Amino acid sequence: MAAAAKLAEEHCDAIDINLGCPQAIAKRGRYGSFLQDDWQLLKEIVGAMSKAVNIPITCKVRVFESIEKSVAYALMLQESGCKLLTVHGRTREQKGPLTGIASWKHIKAVRNAVSIPMLANGNIQCLEDVYRCLEYTKVDGVMSAEGILTNPALFKGVNPVTWIVALEYLCLVEKYPCPSSYIRGHLFKIFHKIFMFEDNSGDRQLLATAQNLNDFKKRFPELILAFGTVGADVVEKVDDEGNIECRFKLFSSYPSDRTQCIRVSLENNGEVARTVAPPTVSANLAFYLSILLMEISQQSWSKFADKKNRFVDKRKRLIVMKNSESKMTPKEGGDNP
Repeated sequence: MAAAAKLAEEHCDAIDINLGCPQAIAKRGRYGSFLQDDWQLLKEIVGAMSKAVNIPITCKVRVFESIEKSVAYALMLQESGCKLLTVHGRTREQKGPLTGIASWKHIKAVRNAVSIPMLANGNIQCLEDVYRCLEYTKVDGVMSAEGILTNPALFKGVNPVTWIVALEYLCLVEKYPCPSSYIRGHLFKIFHKIFMFEDNSGDRQLLATAQNLNDFKKRFPELILAFGTVGADVVEKVDDEGNIECRFKLFSSYPSDRTQCIRVSLENNGEVARTVAPPTVSANLAFYLSILLMEISQQSWSKFADKKNRFVDKRKRLIVMKNSESKMTPKEGGDNP
């Protein structure tokens, strides 16, 4: 571990030892939370690493059932050379269907005992949870794992439309390619709350069977039709060239998602779309959404293209009428009709 720390030292600001992983692979390899029973070995690991490098060695741990044992464990790591501690308020056994609620009471007790900086982990599903955790535990900061994977905008304090977040993620994947297994894993997390409903289990296969980025992108029209609604208000503007600006409301059926609006100007009967999105939506995503809307709602585009033509025809008729009226000779003693 000390030799590995030396190799990493020049490339980072600190090295964190993950002593919290509860997975079976960690048990087989005797690492993660399965080292928490061998305090002597942990003293040697943390001590050796701390002496080998000039950057801080930090630790992330889980708690024991006993608050007293959890506090003693944290103090042992501090005395061994740990410079920052992250405490996940769940035991090693709390995972999968047994995850349950993290104990902030354990975290608070450890915070009161140690003198090094400390972060709390567990029960962080929204920004309000961050404030409540900081207030109750008095820690120096908060870490989120599952919550931030489900809603990457968690620390911004917003709960955006699920599939818009997923589309923005795919935009990033185009810029920074990664294996399809990574893409699938992140998308499953983003759609996690929707896929929890038994009726939606079949739609999981839309993502499970995708093999590459293009496959994932092709699945989205089906996912949006399954979980979201695309509607449009009446036409708001018609410019001198006959372009119509429509207001599209994009929203998911999941209750926590909020309605967002994107303005799309139709040109050439919907063959080209100019999208003006809210400040929270990137330009690349806005363009992506305009194309996607055309793919999943051709009938709507046709409808608005027809409406555009009717507006243009009406405008032309008004112009003709106006020109005709201007050429008419006023009646004697009266006004123009």
